Amino acid sequence: MALSNAASTTPTDRSIDSRPGRERILEQARILFIERGFLDVSMREIAEAAGLRKATIYHHFADKEELFTAIVMAEVVASRERMAECIAGLTSLPERLEELAFAHFSNARSNTWRLAQDFREHIPEDKHHEMHTELGGLFAIYRQVFEEAAANGEIAGFDPIFAASSFFQTILAWTWQFPYPFVAQEMDPRELAKTAVQMVLYGVAGPKLRDDMGRT
Repeated sequence: MALSNAASTTPTDRSIDSRPGRERILEQARILFIERGFLDVSMREIAEAAGLRKATIYHHFADKEELFTAIVMAEVVASRERMAECIAGLTSLPERLEELAFAHFSNARSNTWRLAQDFREHIPEDKHHEMHTELGGLFAIYRQVFEEAAANGEIAGFDPIFAASSFFQTILAWTWQFPYPFVAQEMDPRELAKTAVQMVLYGVAGPKLRDDMGRT
């Protein structure tokens, strides 16, 4: 007797896809979360997309929040690694900061940032500890850049950690305020990066203010 359509389409754990279930879950969940957002995707839909039973997802993840967090953290780690790679071989502080800022602003217009925004809005703060740890790792890249610049005489008069924090917080503020409350929404990531470097490294003071400073 032929199987019914319902029986033939019911997901099982014996799929043609031979990859481990966790890998399939993460891949399909990422696709669905990017397409529709955290709130509009169910665990049942993820299971069907991965060709698995819904119960199999709960074997790997306690709930949708834990699954989503795993996806977002993998994206954030990959982004941090790309940012570290983008300054390899560069030596001057302006060049290194511009490339870091460019990578950050470019990332803010990617699928990764869609996931990060959903994480910020829908995952409870008490589950953000992994994200805070990873942001600390990202800041460590900026800190090292400024500490090396201070050792090379490229900056003076400021604690390099304080300077690194100022630049890092500027990048984060411009990113999380997207769409930006000024003309930055019309600027491409490279322009934004150049502007951030110009403002933080060289300041916003014009000739008149610089003359006033020189007289004090």
